[in-house]
Amino acid sequence: MPDYVEYMLEQLIKNNADIALTTQMFGNFDEKQVRNDEITTWNGEDAVEAILCYQVPIGCYCKLFRADFLEKVRFIPEIFIGEGFNFNVAAFQKADRVVAGK
Repeated sequence: MPDYVEYMLEQLIKNNADIALTTQMFGNFDEKQVRNDEITTWNGEDAVEAILCYQVPIGCYCKLFRADFLEKVRFIPEIFIGEGFNFNVAAFQKADRVVAGK
């Protein structure tokens, strides 16, 4: 949806976060994707706990990373199954602030 990246970028900037994510799917079913948004802010450790407890989707498709933050973490080329999960756990561990829209 047209407001998907805009929404994520707004959360990233407004909350001074390293990573912004959403647990909602942005599809073409609704004109306005975010109605009653609940924003949660985690430190890196709490974000890792959230992904390990299946409170956060494991893929990278629902996350936006600050460009300078991405210098701290990389995909591991040898991992080709579960690479998004591995990347996200590594990124969350290095993040000072992760903001999640629900």
